[in-house]
Amino acid sequence: MKRFLQTITILLVATIVVSGFSACKRTKTVLPGTWRLERLKTSNLPYEYWIFQDGEVKICTDPNGNNVTLSGTYISTPSRITMDFGPQFWYYNGKWRVIDIDNEIMRIANFDNGGMLTREFIKIE
Repeated sequence: MKRFLQTITILLVATIVVSGFSACKRTKTVLPGTWRLERLKTSNLPYEYWIFQDGEVKICTDPNGNNVTLSGTYISTPSRITMDFGPQFWYYNGKWRVIDIDNEIMRIANFDNGGMLTREFIKIE
């Protein structure tokens, strides 16, 4: 039984490391552009577009970058996106872990502000 648990643990760690490396390579090349935040279907809120470009991130109500509701800065490392929107929007500040990213979807999570905040996006352009 002990050997079985060790084998399972090794396989689990290997899977996490491999998935982390695959996300690492893609973050810097795939992140720039416009992403639409996906919400629950029961939400009546308008679409929210996050635009990442040249170290700046804007949250807008249209995909062309008009009607900016929030703007800040970001730094992209292989497996993290560190964002700063200032003290007024502290819940978006911090290091966001890249769970998954490719040319179609992005899932990120933030554990910096006393809980877990996750966001899922679809790539627009």
